[in-house]
Amino acid sequence: MKKRIEIRTLMIWGVLTGILWGLFYLFLRQPHQPKEPLFTLAFLYAFTIATLWILIHAFIIPKLNIFQTSAQIILKTVLYVSAFVIGYLPISIVHLLSQYQPRVLLDQVVETFFISLANLLSLPLSGEALSNIFSRQVQTALLSVFILFMMIALLALLGSYVETRWRQFQVEQKMREAQIRLLQARIEPHFLFNTLNAIVSIVRRDPPRAEELLINLSDFFRYGFIATDRQWVQLKEEVDFTREYLSLLKARYGEKLNWDIRVSSECEGQIVPPLLLQPLVENAIRHGWQREEKELFIRIDCRRNQPGAVKLNVKDNGNGFDPNSHKTFPPEGHA
Repeated sequence: MKKRIEIRTLMIWGVLTGILWGLFYLFLRQPHQPKEPLFTLAFLYAFTIATLWILIHAFIIPKLNIFQTSAQIILKTVLYVSAFVIGYLPISIVHLLSQYQPRVLLDQVVETFFISLANLLSLPLSGEALSNIFSRQVQTALLSVFILFMMIALLALLGSYVETRWRQFQVEQKMREAQIRLLQARIEPHFLFNTLNAIVSIVRRDPPRAEELLINLSDFFRYGFIATDRQWVQLKEEVDFTREYLSLLKARYGEKLNWDIRVSSECEGQIVPPLLLQPLVENAIRHGWQREEKELFIRIDCRRNQPGAVKLNVKDNGNGFDPNSHKTFPPEGHA
């Protein structure tokens, strides 16, 4: 499949190069001029520009997905236009120089340099405009070289900027993955031991219930291992994962723990980071339920508050915060 996609991509770039070839040939074609040199020159233009476009498409464009859509459009436009100018100007300069013999070209360059230097030094006395000092050919050459260097600098600057942002994004992504794995490692041992002890306590008096809890435990850890290797999951998966977590805790706390989950169908398909909901519920139980003799009720609801985004609420009837502790909140420590 991957090989087929690569062949298709090469065919697309080949067709694009052929189109550029034909356009440049029509642009350069003039009456009473041999077709053979123009045919080769048009191919050089098309090949150079297409090569730069392919390199940009392969090494820079895939890294633009970390930017917003509008920024991606602007960056792609600037990159492709810069590559077009950078590919066009060197061939034009080489083609212009190839029309002169090396000896004549060297003499003209030396003569033009000294004449232009003398005219430039006498410019304050003569009062002539700068455009009258240099010939049109010299002005065109200087402008072309200036534009070429500016476009090369712009392309290098954009490439460096995109690469820096991409590396920063990769570092942040690895940090998030490391945090998720640390969270998973923290949850697994204590939760596993407590759940197994709860299952052992009911395996004789209620075997079907114990079997159901073992299946829930298996599904819980299966999703935990799979989720850490994925960058995004559906909210429905997170809700099911949290529901299994609460079911396993209920085997330990019994009727003291109850919950109500209300997630609309339009929210279930929302893409979210893995292990997003369960730690919030765990915090509600661990920090909001300080006295286990009191019943704890957790409400989870989700609704869409704007296009492409949802609002997820986790509420509990726990102890809450001391009204007089607002000056010292949040407390010192790690969380």
